[in-house]
This record gives sequence, structure tokens and C-alpha cells, in this order.
Amino acid sequence: MTAAGTASAQTRHDCGGPNRAQWIAACSIIIDNPRENPKARIKALKFRGVAHHFQGDFAAAISDFSAVLGLDPNDFEALSDRGLAYQALGDSDRALADDDKAIAVNPKFAFAYFNRAIVEDSKHDFAKARQDYDEAIRLKPEYPAFYKNRGLLRQRQGDIEGAIADASITIGINDSDPDVFINRGNAYRRLNALDKALADYETAMKLRPKSPAPYIGRGNVRGMQGDDDAAIADFDAAIKLNPKDLEAYLNRGTAQAQKGDLAGAVATFDTILHQWPDDVPVYANRGFTRFAAGDFAGAAADLEHASQGTPANPYVPLWRYLSRARLGEKDTAELERSLKSVDRTAWPAPVLDLFLGQAKPDAVRAAAAEGDAAGRADRDCEASFYLGEFALLDGRREDALGLLRQAGDQCPAGFTERAAARGEAARLAK
Repeated sequence: MTAAGTASAQTRHDCGGPNRAQWIAACSIIIDNPRENPKARIKALKFRGVAHHFQGDFAAAISDFSAVLGLDPNDFEALSDRGLAYQALGDSDRALADDDKAIAVNPKFAFAYFNRAIVEDSKHDFAKARQDYDEAIRLKPEYPAFYKNRGLLRQRQGDIEGAIADASITIGINDSDPDVFINRGNAYRRLNALDKALADYETAMKLRPKSPAPYIGRGNVRGMQGDDDAAIADFDAAIKLNPKDLEAYLNRGTAQAQKGDLAGAVATFDTILHQWPDDVPVYANRGFTRFAAGDFAGAAADLEHASQGTPANPYVPLWRYLSRARLGEKDTAELERSLKSVDRTAWPAPVLDLFLGQAKPDAVRAAAAEGDAAGRADRDCEASFYLGEFALLDGRREDALGLLRQAGDQCPAGFTERAAARGEAARLAK
């Protein structure tokens, strides 16, 4: 009764007015009047289509925009808006077709380029997406969302400085969007500019205090700073705000492992799998943590489960092999079979070759020193860990202890090798 009363209270003047919640009822008055002129009906259909879209009724939005195009096939706004609705339904081919036509009708319509870039971005056609974001910005440089999306694309492509620049421009236009501060904080974190990242996450908290995302970001920074307790507190705060936030649980488990609370980390991963029993990466994380705790049988079982859903991940079969080898089962033939979908030309291929008997320890060190300078320290830490494991399996306990202690000290926070190296070294030192 309440909904019907609200709808009947609308007038045609509320169509496109300041209250979007009134558009569907108000615009329907115009659309359903057979005496209305076509221009008024087109305008009302557009507003109602937008309202349907924002309510999540994408099929109804498509119906309204299609009705507009039935009256005017060259209405570039309706084409672009229908493309957005198609994209929301996962029909990227129709979305691209509508965006292409909108651009053909009006090559100066910035939003069509932006919408097409979103589709291209989702299809991982990053070069075309970048071109369309650039064109949208050229045509309408004052619109913040264009920079926001281009910045996210740049961050995915590894252009962190460019991502920060785009986020900063966005903030200069509109400093009330917490997502942009989170995006920039994430970029600063990747550059290890931790103070700047903290400032951005804390600004986002003020703008949206009930969002878990800035707490997760700040927790990640605190973990990188070595303050595991503060990191865990932030992840707990994020979980309190959203008990269904998988990332918060995952990061809490990682932070607990970094702290040395391996039992707590395993319990966190147990909680995740209770809620998300089909999440393959969680089995991998629990397997890595069980390995660090010395539960090699549990680790092997988890990593066996994880291997079914991550055939191209080289670390899962490698750690499964290490887990089984620690139980006395050195099956290099099975390891070789499990690597059929793995890229054997990139790191950690030399580590894989070492355990397969196809490379020497010196080759692992040499390979870690090659390649991009930015990742050299990470590769060197991994090399220390895996060479330590190799020495341990070879019966060279003192050599293994030295290498594992080295890995535990040099591996960055968040690396599974760090927690495992520390766990292994503690057991060897007894």
C-alpha cells in the first residue's frame, strides 16, 4: 500500500527531478500517455532507464533505452547507456557494439569512449582501454571518473607513478571520494611510500568510516612496517564492519603467520573455508601455513586440493613436493607432471629445476640476480629459502639453518617463504 501511494503521488514534473527515486513513477506518467509528443517520451524513457539501471534492474533499463532507439536509432546517449546496461549483465559484445555506434554517431561524446574503455578493460584489452580513457579525458578533462579509472588501469599495468598522478588529479577535482584515496594509498604502498599510504587510508576512513577497505589497506601497511599486532587489529576492525570480507580474513591469517601465531593463522583459514569452502587459494594459504608450522601431512593435503584449481601456479606444486619430501616421499616424476601448465621460462623456474635435479644451487642464485632490479630482492629471499630446503633434504642441517635464517630475515612481510623459513629455522635450532 505504501509503495502504491508513493507512486501515485508523483507528477510528470518529478521525471528527471532532484529525487531519482521518483523518476520511474513520474516518467511512466509521460511514457504511458499516448498523446505525449515523441521528444517528451524519449526524454522520459532515458530518465526511467537510468533509474532502472541504478536500481539494478538492467533488463528494464535495456528495454527503456531500446524504446528510445526505436524512436531515434541515432540517439547516442541511449546507445551509450544501453551499452552500460549490457555490460552490467555481462554481455560485453553487445555493449561494445552500442559504444561503437554511439561514437560513430557522435565522435565528441566523451562518455561513449569512457564506457567502451570500461568494457575493453574488463576484457583485458588494456591498450585499447587506455586509448579510450585518454580520449575521454581529452574531450572532457574536468570529469574525475575518467582519471579514476585510468589510474586503476595504470596500476594494474604496473605504472604506479602514473596511477598516483591520475588519482591526485581526481582528488584535485573531487576530494570527497574515499575510493580514490584508497586507490592512491594502494599505489603508494606498492612504492613503499608507507607514510603517504597511511595518510590516504586514514582520509578514506574519515570519508567512509563504516567501510572495511581502508582498514585493510592500513593493516597491510602496518604489517609491512613490522607491527603485526596493529595490522591484526585493523583486519579485525574490517571483519567487524563486514563479516563477509574475504580479503580481511586472508590478510589477518597472513599477519598472524608473520607474527609467528601459526595456530591462529590456521584457525583463521579454517574460518574462511567454513564460509567459502570452494575457495581454492585459501587451501593454498592454509597449506603454506601448515608447512610453516611443521604439519607437512596437512600441508600436502591442502596443497593437493589447491593444485586442482591453480594449474599454472608454480608455487603450489613446489610446496606440495616439499611437504611430501619432508614426509620421505621425494617424487620428482610427479612434480614434473604437475608442472605441465607452468611457465618454465620465468622465475621460479630455476628453483623447480633444482628440485628436479636439472640445475645446481649456484644456478638458482645466478637466476635470482638476473632480470628486473625491482624484483631482485624478492627473488634473492626466495632463493635463500628454497636453497635452505634443498640443503635440508640433502641432509646438510647447518647449511640449511643458515640459509633459512637468512630468508627469515630478508623476505618481505607477507611472503609465505618468510613465515616458513622462520618456522623451519626454529625447529632446526632445537
